[in-house]
Amino acid sequence: MRTAALQTKQIELRGAFTLHDHPHGHEQKHDMHDGGENAVRQTIALLKYMLEHNRHHAEELHDLAHQLNGQGKEAAADRIHEAIHSFNEGNDLLEQALAAIESEQKEN
Repeated sequence: MRTAALQTKQIELRGAFTLHDHPHGHEQKHDMHDGGENAVRQTIALLKYMLEHNRHHAEELHDLAHQLNGQGKEAAADRIHEAIHSFNEGNDLLEQALAAIESEQKEN
């Protein structure tokens, strides 16, 4: 169910941006550079989506770590748990950035 919701959100977000592939393997979004109110709303929507997406991946990694523990692969499971911790730290920073943007938007 969560995957379907994320896919739906991704499709919604893709409609809000101009996307194209770059040779280095990711899509670049260009419509956010105009600096206007629409760009701010798009940035907020993208950050919220990315946070949800990252949390979903962290949950999947947590499940994978438990599977590896059950297979006797404790070293790999430990590294995955460290990665999850890093994901969470990154998400905390993204949440702070989102809060700062939303706070500035309310002030304007």
